[in-house]
Amino acid sequence: MLFLLLATSSPAEAGMKERMQKDRVAVAEGKMKIEDFYVCKVNVPGSKKATIQYRAYAEVPTNAGISRDYFVSFEAMSRVLLITRAGAAMAKGTTVDPLKALDCDGIDAPIGKVDLDISLYLTGDGFQLAVTDGATGKVTQEAKLWADIGK
Repeated sequence: MLFLLLATSSPAEAGMKERMQKDRVAVAEGKMKIEDFYVCKVNVPGSKKATIQYRAYAEVPTNAGISRDYFVSFEAMSRVLLITRAGAAMAKGTTVDPLKALDCDGIDAPIGKVDLDISLYLTGDGFQLAVTDGATGKVTQEAKLWADIGK
């Protein structure tokens, strides 16, 4: 799926070079942390929203036994999966390709209040994914043990 996203994104996109050179992981207070912001154009005719803005946050204690590389890849995979599912839900019942329902670009900081806050917390035992709806404050979360992945 990552290859599909890369194939549909232009490397010449404004700011792409700068984002590729920036270290996504900050280490502070005994934790590795990632925080990114995105604005997605909604490509679904008749949608209630023209754009969706979201914050993606992830953290893991540095002593959790999880490598920096795994942390970055797991965060990216989780974020892409969630946004792909959101696009598919928005495209449901239309002729829009679910993978093209949302066209997302990274931004340096939120523009006002985000629509979704996606938070991922990893430990040596497992992870918790929490999604907060910015409009209602409703939080949906799920925790999984690493031992249960793939079951």
